[in-house]
Amino acid sequence: MWRNHNIDFLKIIACFFVIFNHTCSYINPDSLFYRIEFVLCRIAVPLFIMCTGFLTSEKKMNLKYTMKKILRILIPLLIFSFIIYFLREKKITILFFKEIIQNPIIEQYWYLYMLIGLYFMQPFLNKLSNCLSINENIFLCILVLIIPSLKLNLSPYILMANFSYIVGYYMVGALLKKILEIKKANHFFTIIFIWSYIIGLFLYNDNNYMLYNIDSILIITMSISFMIMVLKVKFTDSHSILKVMASTTFGVYLIHPILQNKIYDLQIIQNLLNLNEILGIIVLQFILILICFVIVILFNKVKYIVEIKVKVLK
Repeated sequence: MWRNHNIDFLKIIACFFVIFNHTCSYINPDSLFYRIEFVLCRIAVPLFIMCTGFLTSEKKMNLKYTMKKILRILIPLLIFSFIIYFLREKKITILFFKEIIQNPIIEQYWYLYMLIGLYFMQPFLNKLSNCLSINENIFLCILVLIIPSLKLNLSPYILMANFSYIVGYYMVGALLKKILEIKKANHFFTIIFIWSYIIGLFLYNDNNYMLYNIDSILIITMSISFMIMVLKVKFTDSHSILKVMASTTFGVYLIHPILQNKIYDLQIIQNLLNLNEILGIIVLQFILILICFVIVILFNKVKYIVEIKVKVLK
């Protein structure tokens, strides 16, 4: 199905945006380059969540399947958190287990904590989505995602029973799967995305990030319109490279915070940053992306070979 290629592409782009967002913090937040990357990259997490909803919302999930998905996130998260904690503290104490339960070891891993929570909710969200009509799905997305983002002067008690915006993005992904099977979106959403992005650039203020929270109306508009825009692109079945790269995004997300500062501290990067800040950060991002993807692709290749050999031995 051609849509799978589109989702692969979206996951790769979202992965790039995550790395751009985490590395552009090295440069002056008042610069135009920082503003261009910062505003654009805010849609990365919503894209990941909507892709999850698009791909999995029609699946029937039981507890066993859900726990397998959670363990695939939880085990690598624990391993990498252990490594990061050890490198930071030079030892492992009981505080590690207390810290990892309460908060991520590093800020970038908050997404993985959220993803575990979302996976617990998935079986119930899928049943809800599949029982609702398209109009009911649209109304639910408006109720959960759009109305809270408008920051209306409503009593907080009205929204007390509402789902979180994370669930809202997941349901939007599920909704897009249903809508795009009925009719194609038009170029209207491309215009929406471009104008939303331009507005975001002009309104940027590094002292007020509320407009760029992932539950703000600006980021919601940019995220949904960007996803629809990419879903309109027709990929051929020859784009196997998309599948390979898309399968590495979780691994890249895990390892890039570990490598990020080490690459930044390289003398060649520091020299480039001193010569030209923008050139230095672009080279840093390119090297970080390249190394992360190569490492994860090689790891997946070795893992695949080992799994084949184990099956043969059995």
